[in-house]
Amino acid sequence: MQGGPIFVADIDSDFNQLEEIFERDYSDRWREDSSEKPDYSNRDSRKVLDPRRTLGSVIKLLTPSREYTEKYSQWLRGIPTHLYAMAFIMRNGNPLS
Repeated sequence: MQGGPIFVADIDSDFNQLEEIFERDYSDRWREDSSEKPDYSNRDSRKVLDPRRTLGSVIKLLTPSREYTEKYSQWLRGIPTHLYAMAFIMRNGNPLS
């Protein structure tokens, strides 16, 4: 495992935003006409830290796509770059995964 420093702008604000990323309901991200939109009638959208969600799935989840609504895309654009790094590191280091 490789280690190194990570930038934290404002620890309280950053961790509040990370909590929002980790706890968010992602089922509303899909456009109605999306061919990739899953059927959530039988299950909830997986959380970022869900052990069934891979790191690759998290990266895809947090990457803008034409399949996502404009509102969700705006939310993604509002996430500071350093928080993406922190989210990916925390997800990859999650003992539940």
